[in-house]
Amino acid sequence: MNYELFFYLLWWISILLLAGGLSFNLIRRGSKKNHLLIIYLFAIALLEGTSQYLSEYHKDEVNIYLFHFSGFLHFFFVVLWYHHYFKLTKRIKHLIILLVGTLFFFGNITPYGEILHFQIYANVLYNLVILSLGLSYYIQITLHGQRPDRHEHFFNIALLLYFSFDAIISISSNYLINEHLDLVAPFWLFRALLLQLFYLSLINSAWQVGKIPK
Repeated sequence: MNYELFFYLLWWISILLLAGGLSFNLIRRGSKKNHLLIIYLFAIALLEGTSQYLSEYHKDEVNIYLFHFSGFLHFFFVVLWYHHYFKLTKRIKHLIILLVGTLFFFGNITPYGEILHFQIYANVLYNLVILSLGLSYYIQITLHGQRPDRHEHFFNIALLLYFSFDAIISISSNYLINEHLDLVAPFWLFRALLLQLFYLSLINSAWQVGKIPK
């Protein structure tokens, strides 16, 4: 099986999804949530492009460090997204979580010297925080006897699927990066598919919110 072709196609799908989401949100006049989403989609698109560029020039030693940045970027955006978009209780905790996560990120940007020693355990912490936010949304609407909107339900399900699997990937990152591609490619491929689902759910949420009359 030609895994490289699959990854290349998924990369183009990512770029198209992100470009579509950016175009829609740039055209639509939005609130702070809209601006937040634009910055996030642009940053993710930049990371995707940088990753593809580095892989083309076989700079894997540099490329794998983007996992640190992407993990932190997802974490930072999702916490802010829940803070501004979902009406969760005790929202001040989100700001404290962001501060601790940022300090943790800068405290863990250290060179490993060799890929053989590479680990991204920091992303496990970010994933657990994100998963707790997704679960807290369902807990809150259950306690209040509410039914989630379809786009919110889609977004939270996609979030829980991707970041729970990414937590597993992060724990076993050393093996999945250093082992032979034929053995580990299915895991990376499944992760990439779930990531596209997350992007799609996020863009769909922005689309549905944009349709609501102001």
